[in-house]
Amino acid sequence: MILMPTHGEVEPPNDREAERPPHRVLRSEIDAVFSMIPLHEDRDHLLFGLLAHLGLRPSEALALRVEDFEESSASLSVDGWGGKRRRVLVDDRQIYLRLTNYLLLTASPSGPLFTASGRETPLRYQSVQHRWAQYCSQAGVDVKLSDLRRAHVADLVSGGVPEAIIRERIGQAAGALEGTHVSFSNAESDAEIRAWQERRDARRTAPDGTLDASERRVG
Repeated sequence: MILMPTHGEVEPPNDREAERPPHRVLRSEIDAVFSMIPLHEDRDHLLFGLLAHLGLRPSEALALRVEDFEESSASLSVDGWGGKRRRVLVDDRQIYLRLTNYLLLTASPSGPLFTASGRETPLRYQSVQHRWAQYCSQAGVDVKLSDLRRAHVADLVSGGVPEAIIRERIGQAAGALEGTHVSFSNAESDAEIRAWQERRDARRTAPDGTLDASERRVG
C-alpha cells in the first residue's frame, strides 16, 4: 500500500484502498475500537498505540526490544524493511507514558518488548491480529491493522508536516521528492513533529477546556 504519493502526485487508489473509509470516518472508527480495549490491558493499548500514533508497521512493533527505547531522547530505534533501522520520536505523551510504565512494571530488563502471556517468546502477528479483530467486532466496525498506520500518515499530511520527515518517520524511502535531496537533522525533525503534536492537541481540546472522549479513555 502506498501511503505517500510519489513526486507530490496523487496516485489513483486500487480497488481495495478505494473501499476503505475516508480519513475522518476512519479516525472515528479507530477511536471506537480503542474504547473497547479494557484499561488494564496495557500491552494492547501500547502495541496498537505504536501503530496508530507513531506509524509503525505491525512487524516493526513486534520486533522491538526493550533496548530499542532511549528514554533520554524519547525515541525508538526501529528495525524496518531491508534491515534498515530508523529513529522514531515518541512524541505522543500518552504513548510515552504507557511505554515507560510498561517497561518499568511489565517488561523484562532486556529482550523482546512484547511477549506472549506467561512466556518469554515474542508475541506472534496472528495473536495480535486476532486481538484487534475482537476489539473491532465489539466496536461494530471493520478497521484493518494497516489502517492505523494509514490514519497516522493522513494526520501528519493534514497537519502540514514536511513530506521528507513523514517518509523518514514511517520508513518509506520510495518516492522521494523529485530533483532534490531534502534532509533534516534529528533536532529539526523532532521540532516539526512536536509542533504538529501541539497543534493537534490544541484542536482536541474543547472550548471549555475538556478533552474529547478518545482522550478521556487514556489512563
